[in-house]
Parts: sequence; C-alpha cells; structure tokens
Amino acid sequence: MLSGLEISRISKAITLHFTGKYDAVKYNFKTNIGLAAYEKSKTKWHFEKLARKGWTTAEVIDYFVGNALVDKTFVISCEEENLTAYQTAIEQLPYRMKQDMSKLLTEYGSLEAAVWTGLPKEMLGNRVSLVTGTGLFWQFGGTSKAVSPNIIRWPSLEDKINRLMPIMCMKLDYAYYQQIIGKAIVDHFTE
Repeated sequence: MLSGLEISRISKAITLHFTGKYDAVKYNFKTNIGLAAYEKSKTKWHFEKLARKGWTTAEVIDYFVGNALVDKTFVISCEEENLTAYQTAIEQLPYRMKQDMSKLLTEYGSLEAAVWTGLPKEMLGNRVSLVTGTGLFWQFGGTSKAVSPNIIRWPSLEDKINRLMPIMCMKLDYAYYQQIIGKAIVDHFTE
C-alpha cells in the first residue's frame, strides 16, 4: 500500500510531466518532495485520503494521468470519474483503434492522408479521442512529429500526445496493437 507521501510524489511527477519539462517515465515518477515539506503541505489530507483507498502504483498513476488529460492537475480538483474514463479508454483501445483506423481510411482514401491529415483533424474535432489518437500515432512512428507534420499547426494537441504517449505505452504491447492496425488496413483495402 502506498503512503500519502509516495502518492504526493507521483502526483507531482505527473503534474510536472504534463505541464513542464520533466519526464516522469524516465525518472520513474520520482520527485524530491521531502517528508518535512509534505507534512507542511495544505494538500496532505487529500493524499492521505487517497492512500487509504489502497491503490497500486499503476492505479495512482492512472488516476493522475486521467485527471491531467482533462486539465485537472491540481490535486484537490482531481476526480475519480476521470480515472474510470481513462481506464475505460485504455480497455477499449484495441476496438477503438481498429474502428477509427477503418473510418479514417474510408473518409480519407489513402493511408498517408488518413494518418497525416485525417487523424489530427478528427482529434481536434473530438471524433477520435486523445487516447486512441495517441495510440495510432504510436503505431505509425513513435511520436506525433514523426508521423504528421500537419499536427505542428496545433502545438497544444501535439504536446498532449507527446506527453501521454510514453506513459500510455508503458502498459501496452506494441506488437499486439500493430496486428490490430495491420488487420484494419488490410481489411479496408481488400473489401
């Protein structure tokens, strides 16, 4: 079971990851919050409350990532429904990636147009979720810059994708998702 101090360190790491120049994955979600600073913190009670839930490290990370994705990085504004929404999005990712890839290919015709033009457009229009779009970018090159020069027009979207990708991909099997996308592409062009 994680302590309130450990949870506060994870929270700070994710906040810095999504708002600053800190790589939470590289530093294993560690920050230098000391016990004295934690004890004086006005948000200590919130971390203690989260510690009593008995969540694993992965669940705590998902909780704060889910909240960061809806721009709730201040610990008191975080809500459990954002954890549920993020975990559901990850669970539905294989289905969503296949469906959205098929839809993009139908609408934009070629694989190049679907990924380079269609995906950023559809994400901005909220027709493809941030989690699904990030998963697709991950499959087509590792970062949004490697895949779509068009996304540079929308730096806030590019930033969210590039910050979410390393955290999301810690728990996903690349080869499995490659098969899903490959099947969607083959199915589309053999219909």
